[in-house]
Amino acid sequence: MVEVDPLLRLLLLGDGFTTRNLATLTQEPIQAHLLDTGPVDLWAQQSTIPKSMQRLTKDLARLGSPLMRRRVWLSGATSQQPLLYATSWWNPDHLAHHLPNPENPIGQNLIQERLETFRELRRLYCGQADPIAQLLGCPGPFWARHYLLLHKGEPLTVIYEVFSPRLSTQGIQRRTAAVTEAATCGSDWALAEMR
Repeated sequence: MVEVDPLLRLLLLGDGFTTRNLATLTQEPIQAHLLDTGPVDLWAQQSTIPKSMQRLTKDLARLGSPLMRRRVWLSGATSQQPLLYATSWWNPDHLAHHLPNPENPIGQNLIQERLETFRELRRLYCGQADPIAQLLGCPGPFWARHYLLLHKGEPLTVIYEVFSPRLSTQGIQRRTAAVTEAATCGSDWALAEMR
């Protein structure tokens, strides 16, 4: 198993709302920056996903069709420091009903709605991705996860989150743009699977 920083391990494996955990770690409110929201063709979406992420395609199929995709990056509201990139896929009815404030993070919407959910962690990933490095403003390797968010046992959404290396123990302590040494991961995005 590849060594993972303790704070990143907590974020990757934790059950709480990601936005609440990030706010606690950074000691500032979390802000969502909406990149886009729109319909996606499930079959076209599946063809763009690397082979190492095939479980994700199976989980997307559980949501049915048509699908809506929402892409955001999260930052500290004060510092504007990029912390996370996320993509979520939704049934259009669920998206409209459960995200009444799409400019807010998913967790904030669900907390306001008082919706009881369960997170089923499906896979962890580690790798490099130039577009993610540009968006988050720091080099990888990046740790990521995807999970099903369930409500009353039924899939509500599939969420894929990529965490900034700034969320490591040293990165949080220093609160700077410097990236700490991380475990060596392959250059292919979504290369390493943790079991």
